[in-house]
Amino acid sequence: MVDIQSRREEKTSISSTLKKFANTPNFNRQENLEALIEPVKNNPDFLQQLKANNIQNLVSLIIDKSPQEIIITVKRFEYDKDKDKDKDKDKKIKAYYHLNSHDNLTDEQKRLGKLLLHLKILSKKVIN
Repeated sequence: MVDIQSRREEKTSISSTLKKFANTPNFNRQENLEALIEPVKNNPDFLQQLKANNIQNLVSLIIDKSPQEIIITVKRFEYDKDKDKDKDKDKKIKAYYHLNSHDNLTDEQKRLGKLLLHLKILSKKVIN
């Protein structure tokens, strides 16, 4: 009996969330909302960031915030995460070229370095 009630509450919650996003282009379908939330829903770093911003959990974000705030919160987290990955890549490329952390990479060094990283060559050379 409890399981049936929780399923009804979940459907009601999904329905009200979809109504909230009804006028938001590209996010007015359940599949689009799931695609937005899926990459971050089980990420402990994202959940920690929410708590740092006084948002208790993902459900609170979805219920209490506007569609624009939800989208910005998720996309900003993904952007910052990707930016950190790029810094790590740049660090490996600089090590490969024996540059200091404050030295700038040329476009050619970045292109070749990212190719080597993609091919998994650079990681092995820098580590060894």
